[in-house]
Amino acid sequence: MPASEPVLMRGVITADEKRLSGRRSLHLAVLGAVSLVFLFLFVAYFLNIMTWSRAPDFGWGASNTLEGVTIVTVEGVAAESGLQVGDRIIGTNGVRADSLSELTVLADRSPGGENTYRVQRGGEELEITVPNIPLGFSKAFQKYGPTWLFSAVFFAFGSVIFFMKPAASASWSFLLAMFFTSIYIMFMFTSRLSPDWLGHVPTLGVAFVAAPIVHFFQVFPEEKAWLKSGRMLFIGAPYVVSLALFITMVT
Repeated sequence: MPASEPVLMRGVITADEKRLSGRRSLHLAVLGAVSLVFLFLFVAYFLNIMTWSRAPDFGWGASNTLEGVTIVTVEGVAAESGLQVGDRIIGTNGVRADSLSELTVLADRSPGGENTYRVQRGGEELEITVPNIPLGFSKAFQKYGPTWLFSAVFFAFGSVIFFMKPAASASWSFLLAMFFTSIYIMFMFTSRLSPDWLGHVPTLGVAFVAAPIVHFFQVFPEEKAWLKSGRMLFIGAPYVVSLALFITMVT
């Protein structure tokens, strides 16, 4: 009888190992799915950078002030055409513009096109024409690329931690926190996104980033006692609140 005990113990251990292996495989499959979503957004954002590189570089930056739309930076073709810091733009292409948003809508963005700005400088009004010059990939990447790359670092860090211990609830919460943070960082600086629904991605990151943080503090370094009486309720509640917040923000 005693001789058979090691065999039984080996059988029990093997069954447990199979069960743990199955859970680990499932969790890693979920990691793969989340990684594919991130990779899709990562590629989509890079394609937008390529699109923005072909858009015109107007060569000036402006802000809405009490006096109107005032130029605060000038470079390249805009400086060569005669625009200066401090100029107040009051119209473009023959149409009056009272705000930066109106000016953006009225601007001609076609390749080879041009924009004629009516500006106030000192006590006189001038018309200055600036041709559209493509921004170029180098400038576009300098402007939008750093946050794009930084987002990959965040997500990779979350993935490595999850991979080390995929069955732990704390690993799940950390992975989700890094995922939502990374997509917010990726879309922190953008121009017009294509397709339009990508514009909701940073909103998704903002709405959901707090939920996995709350989740994390409930299970790290070990699960809190109150989780035993309603684990799904306490862990799921922050995600439900985040979903409601996201729906409110996009509608």
